[in-house]
Formats: sequence, structure tokens, C-alpha cells
Amino acid sequence: MPALKIGDPLWRPGDIVIDRLNVAVANEISTGKAGVFSRGERHRLSEMLAMDAAMAMLRPVRRLMTVIDANDLRRNMPGYDILVGDRLRIQVKGGTYVDSIGWTHTAGLPEAKDLQLDIEVVVDIGVVLNPRPFGPRRDGRDQIPLQPHVDFYIIPGDVVRAQVATGARVNRAGAHLYLYKQRLRPGTKEHERQWLGLAEWRNRFDVIEVAVRSLLDGGHQSPGACAGIAF
Repeated sequence: MPALKIGDPLWRPGDIVIDRLNVAVANEISTGKAGVFSRGERHRLSEMLAMDAAMAMLRPVRRLMTVIDANDLRRNMPGYDILVGDRLRIQVKGGTYVDSIGWTHTAGLPEAKDLQLDIEVVVDIGVVLNPRPFGPRRDGRDQIPLQPHVDFYIIPGDVVRAQVATGARVNRAGAHLYLYKQRLRPGTKEHERQWLGLAEWRNRFDVIEVAVRSLLDGGHQSPGACAGIAF
């Protein structure tokens, strides 16, 4: 089998983007509104940065098989964003908030297109932003990490679907899967509704590596089964 090692690509956005996002963080703390983005712009920026980070992570795979940005094949279609070896479907999400990482899926419909994925990669860009632009705080932000590079939450599709099926918090956007980065008081609504198990999938590059190795061997097991993960 060809040599394959997938690890942390040590990726971060450019300084201009980080500076703009840091202004948004400071505005949110002081006024409650980011103030530097037009409607939908921050979401589009988050998704673009997440795709760049995911492609950087998959660079070792591209030496061995095709890695296709599925958005180049079809537009405005829910489902996977990256197709590896014409078989492994990877959905990519991104977040630029400093206090939490979260995203949504269709609720109550297991066959929904946005749940037809093998692996979900959620890129936390918020960890490279300054959570304390005005100095120490007493609201828990002192516990939020500030890192030089983004984090990747790499989750088998079976795990994502199982979490959605538990009746995770549902809002107008769908089933909201999220995790706060600071400790919350147990018993509060915010603490109880977050997905605490998400932390187990932080920087789990082995999930993708094992799935790609299975493709190289000619198989196509679910990433969870390949990794020996019990759901």
C-alpha cells in the first residue's frame, strides 16, 4: 500500500482576513453585532475558509487518488462538498465564532440530502481569533483558547446522523449541533443542549486516514467501522 499519513496541516487564514474577523469579535462583545459583514457574507466566508483548510489537510491524499471539490461539479446542492476517490463523500462546515463551534442539519428526515455523507469535517476558525480584545473578562471567555492554527472536528457520518436523531436542539435552520468552548454552569439550557461528545472528534485525522486506506485497499466501509468505533 502506498505510504499515507494525514495530519494537522497547521492552517490559518491570511492576516487581512483574521484582522477583519477580530474586528467583528470586538464589535460583538461591545455592541452585540459584528458590524463588518453584509447579510450572509460571514457564512460564505466561513465556508470558503473551511474548504481551503480541508483541502490543505487532504493534500497527502491527492498524491494517491482524486480529491474533487464537488462544488465545481454542481452548485447549490446539499450534501457532500469533497469527493475522494470517486467514493468517499466529505461534507465541510466552518465557524468563525470565538465562544462556540456549531452547524445545522435537516431535522427529522434521516434521508435528507445534507445527511448523505461519509465524513463531516467542521473547521473551527474561531480559535485563531482573539476572544479577549478588551482584556480579561469574568464571563468565561478567559477559558477560551487562542491558537495559531485552526481546529478540525472530523466526525464519521454515522455519528452525525445518530446525534441528529437524538432530537438535538432544533431551530428554524434545522437540528443545531454545537459545543461551547468555555465551561458553562451545569443545569443551564445552554449546557444541557450542547453536544459534549463533539470534543472527542477534535483533530481526529485518523478517521479520514483509515477511510482513505480502505479505499486504497479496494473497500468502502463506513469510516466508523474502519476505525473500530462503536456508536
